[in-house]
Amino acid sequence: MTVGEALALARASLPDHEAERALEHALREPGGARLTRLDLFERSARPLGARAHTELKRVIEGRLAGIPLQHLTRTQVFLDHEYECGPEALIPRPETEVLVEDVIRTLRAEAPILGWELGLGSGVISLELLAGLPSLRMKASEREPGAAALARRNAARILENPLRLEIAMAPSALSGWESFGGFADLGADRPGFLVSNPPYLDPSRDELQEEVRRHEPASALFVDGADPLHFYRRTAEQGLEILAKGGYVWMEIAHERAAESLGLFSRPGWRAELVRDLGGRERVLRARRI
Repeated sequence: MTVGEALALARASLPDHEAERALEHALREPGGARLTRLDLFERSARPLGARAHTELKRVIEGRLAGIPLQHLTRTQVFLDHEYECGPEALIPRPETEVLVEDVIRTLRAEAPILGWELGLGSGVISLELLAGLPSLRMKASEREPGAAALARRNAARILENPLRLEIAMAPSALSGWESFGGFADLGADRPGFLVSNPPYLDPSRDELQEEVRRHEPASALFVDGADPLHFYRRTAEQGLEILAKGGYVWMEIAHERAAESLGLFSRPGWRAELVRDLGGRERVLRARRI
């Protein structure tokens, strides 16, 4: 079988973009660079090879069984880097790129020293911020040991100095910013911003694809037995105590609860607004301590 024939075989079972991604993964040498569509075209007449054939078959069968493609390839591109991903953490999504880009665009001229992230997951938010803001250090909390290990591996691949990312293990699923320690003792080590893509789905109200429900960690999707606005409420309450003067908060939100999320930051001390994603939906809450 040639590479071109293998692509036709994959397209018979999968959408075109997934077929190309599955074949690219199968052809890629372990540890090698990602292949482009042009690479696939240029190799179309070459033999597929036994190893690539076996791997392509595994990915196609996995997708037909409903396993996410990113779990089968163990990779996902997010902004400027390719990340290892898997069932340990939420698959990085394009909506979250809007959050990261807004942070970098806002803070680039300010050369921030320290930021905190609540809920590290695979590390895509903190690591893209560290890559884009050279003066920055990040502290990030994470509840799940598997997700923290995944983020450490991504940090080792992406950062020249992985020690710029410090991980604090959260003591419980509902732990907020107190995972980082006492606020009264922060002194000059107060963060210039807080950032989070916390669990925010309501299982009783929000529609969710069965593939997501079955294969992605519930702890990254749903608040454990609590209000889906739990982490937004905690941030609005605690952020003024934590942040340096003029500091920011960025949080990804459920667009269905955009007004409710924004309303939590209507208290004195905050100036807040919503940022829309590429689809025009209110996706990110940006607030500043005033």
